[in-house]
Order: sequence, then C-alpha cells, then structure tokens
Amino acid sequence: MYLMRMNFRNVHENTDFFDMVHIVLIAYYAAGFGTAVIHWFLDTYDFKRLKVQHTWFRGHHENPLSTDINSNLEHLTSSFIIFLSVSLANRYVKSPILYWGLFISNFAQISHKYCHRRNHDLKVPRFIQYLQDKKIMLHPDEHRIHHQNELEHYCILHSKCDILLEYMIQFINYGSSVYLTNGKTHRVLHRDEREQRLGKRRSLKEVSREQRVLLATCLSYGVRKMKSHKTK
Repeated sequence: MYLMRMNFRNVHENTDFFDMVHIVLIAYYAAGFGTAVIHWFLDTYDFKRLKVQHTWFRGHHENPLSTDINSNLEHLTSSFIIFLSVSLANRYVKSPILYWGLFISNFAQISHKYCHRRNHDLKVPRFIQYLQDKKIMLHPDEHRIHHQNELEHYCILHSKCDILLEYMIQFINYGSSVYLTNGKTHRVLHRDEREQRLGKRRSLKEVSREQRVLLATCLSYGVRKMKSHKTK
C-alpha cells in the first residue's frame, strides 16, 4: 500500500481535479477495451502456456456461473500483481491514464460476475444493479448476447467498447471463435463466415456513435493540456 501511495503521488504530480476527471474517464474506456481484447484472445486462440486460461474461458460458456466460485477479493487479487508491477514501472513513464486503466481493469471479473448473477436471478446488491442499469457496469442484457452467439459483445467490465472491438476484428480480418454453439468443439471463424453467422457488419458510423463520449473527453483533455503548456 505504501508503494502504491508513493507511486500515485509520483504519477499525479501537477494534476488538478478536472484533469483527473478526464484521466479516469479515458482510463475507464481503456480498461473496458483492454479486458475485452483479453477475453476475445483467450476465447479465440490457442497457446500452450495459456492452456489453463483458454480452458477456463471456453468452459465458462458451459457454466456461466463459474465466475461465482471465487470471492470478490480473489477476483481483485488475481490480477493485482500485474497492476502493482506495471504501476511501479509506471513511475518512470508517469502515465496517469495507464495507472488508472490498470487499476480499473482489476474490477472486470467482479462486474462480469454480478452480470451473470443477475442473469440467473441471484442476489445482486442494489447499488450494483443501479450501476448496471446506467451501463456503468456490464449489463446482463448486453453480455447475454455473447453467450448466445459467442462472436460479439466481448466486454466484461462494461459494454462501451463492444462495437469498437468488433469493428477492428472485422476490419483487420482477425478470427472469432465458437465453442459451445459448435458442439463444444473450438473453431475459429474469419470475416466472411463470421458475418454470415451474425448477419451484419459493423460500420465506422456505429463506432463513432459508441465512442462519442470518449472522443469528446480526449478532445477536451487535449485542449486542456495544450493550454497548460502554453501558460508555462
């Protein structure tokens, strides 16, 4: 905790309240996108060193309540070492967006867990239901789509970066995989077959609509930083 506090002070030198609002919001989007990429990667590809992770993510489609096995503390600490090590290295990079993005991403599996609890009519605290309904945390209706077709809605922290990731997968022609809907046999689908199954393509217009808050925040933050440099 001492190291984290020292690192926080080091990273946030000369950062005022309004800068912090911009930073945390940008980091919130970055954390959602980053954890969605990890989910997509572990669903789709096969690496021997990550066999346990690949198996867990695919098995989760068979048992969505597998996220309920671990406590909230266990979900937090499972990736805390990564956060701590990278945040300490960040003392030299001094990127508050990276710091907060890593911190917020620790809550991804907790958001994922309560999404499934609500989908299965299990107890969910009212304030978490409120955050889900306001789309601040992952909403059950959004994530349910992923468990139905396995090819979209990869976000597990919130659902504000789903279309962006799907557009990138489609544009670069990376694969997406099916497992449960393919008789529990892992199979990677590329663009044409993926689009045929989904019956749609993501457009840049949809991406800009989804990311309008992030784009406005980045623009506002950039203008603030330019003004602060000019006054120095």
